[in-house]
Amino acid sequence: MISHSNKSNQTLQLKDGRQMGYAEFGDMNGKPVFFFHGTPGARLFRHPDESIATALTARIITIERPGYGLSDFNPDNTLVNWTQDVVQLADFLNIEQFVVAGVSGGGPYVLACASEIPERIIRVGVISSVSPLDESQVTKGMNAINRVLFGVGQHSPFLLKPLLSPIALIARKNPQKLFDYGLRNYFPVHDQKVLFQPGVRDMFLEYLPQAFDRGTRGFALDMKIFAESWGFQLKNISQQVYLWHGEKDENVPANTIPNCEARFYPGEGHLLIFNHWQEILSTLVS
Repeated sequence: MISHSNKSNQTLQLKDGRQMGYAEFGDMNGKPVFFFHGTPGARLFRHPDESIATALTARIITIERPGYGLSDFNPDNTLVNWTQDVVQLADFLNIEQFVVAGVSGGGPYVLACASEIPERIIRVGVISSVSPLDESQVTKGMNAINRVLFGVGQHSPFLLKPLLSPIALIARKNPQKLFDYGLRNYFPVHDQKVLFQPGVRDMFLEYLPQAFDRGTRGFALDMKIFAESWGFQLKNISQQVYLWHGEKDENVPANTIPNCEARFYPGEGHLLIFNHWQEILSTLVS
């Protein structure tokens, strides 16, 4: 079983009374990196080798969005609203400026921070990120499960919760069963290899029950938010965005955004973060 610091179950009470969950990994005195998990996700999503962050003097602060893990649900959450939750946590931790990075479904929330609170942001990184669904051909090459979920999010978001409920139940009661299902039916071979790396499988089995600890509402709301207008224009982001994406990503096929330094990896898929975490983190905190 993987071990981690005792800062993995922290909460902040926000101004509106909601509880926000977060975890910290790496060098507690290092450069702050606010990390946004994927969809579904939880604060325990991370690279299993914490020594990489420690060696790079990076303080990884992984924040749970509303409805995941320790974070209370907020039906009014949007990408733009979320940035104010982030500001409250930064102020609570006495962090004036910080790096923002996110993987998969965390990517849009990273870009919202770059758009809405640029004065607080040092550097911006998106890894295997979801793109705006109004972009042309954004679902080309996407696997069938994600195409269905994004389609339901766009056209019938009220169906998301009942559609996702069986997944939530399995995740809480038998995460190994959900992990095995994902291996067989969801992840292509290049991602399957990553899931068998030392520590990666254990990390997934630990965080999956947390991702669904409060049911499906966090997951369903994320899918609905991605399908709607994001509330800001990517072209208006003034800071350079660092983007990492696998050319074989079938979860969210590669796409670029304005003013970004993009790195595409042939033969790699959605889980490239585990192969390139040292390179990614080094770029963001250097």
